Amino acid sequence: MRVELRAERLDWVPATLAGLDLPFEVERPEELRAGVRDLAGRLEQWASARPGA
Repeated sequence: MRVELRAERLDWVPATLAGLDLPFEVERPEELRAGVRDLAGRLEQWASARPGA
């Protein structure tokens, strides 16, 4: 399945994609791909954090 999305701002798109809980591939733009990587990094950091540390 292919989905095309038009948005003036991309800041909300990575979280929306992650919330689908389905595999996806970002074809373009590179800014969206970078945003997805940034979110993945933050999620990894938060998931690895120790409470109270």
